[in-house]
Formats: sequence, C-alpha cells, structure tokens
Amino acid sequence: MPSGLQQLEVLRNRARLLHPETSHYMLFSKSGFDEHVATRAAQDGTVTLVDFADMD
Repeated sequence: MPSGLQQLEVLRNRARLLHPETSHYMLFSKSGFDEHVATRAAQDGTVTLVDFADMD
C-alpha cells in the first residue's frame, strides 16, 4: 500500500516538538506514494519523497 498524507502529518507533528522553525521532511517508502502526498510534496519545498526505485 502506498504511503499517504497520514504519514506526512505524523512526521510534521513529531518534528514540531523538536525544531519547529527549521524542518525538512523526507518520507521513504518501498511501495511508493499515493497521489495526495505526491501532490503535497510537489507544492511544498520542505518535503522530499524517496521510493524504493530511488534507493539503488
């Protein structure tokens, strides 16, 4: 199942506890990403998506 917005929001919420003013988010997935999180990442320069194909 592709990773989605829920995983990104969990990551953002946890990052706010540590360094709210300087955060860059990287999501890694073996099964890819759904269209919602891909669209959000394309619009938000602080989000990087890395799928299994990119890890070789």
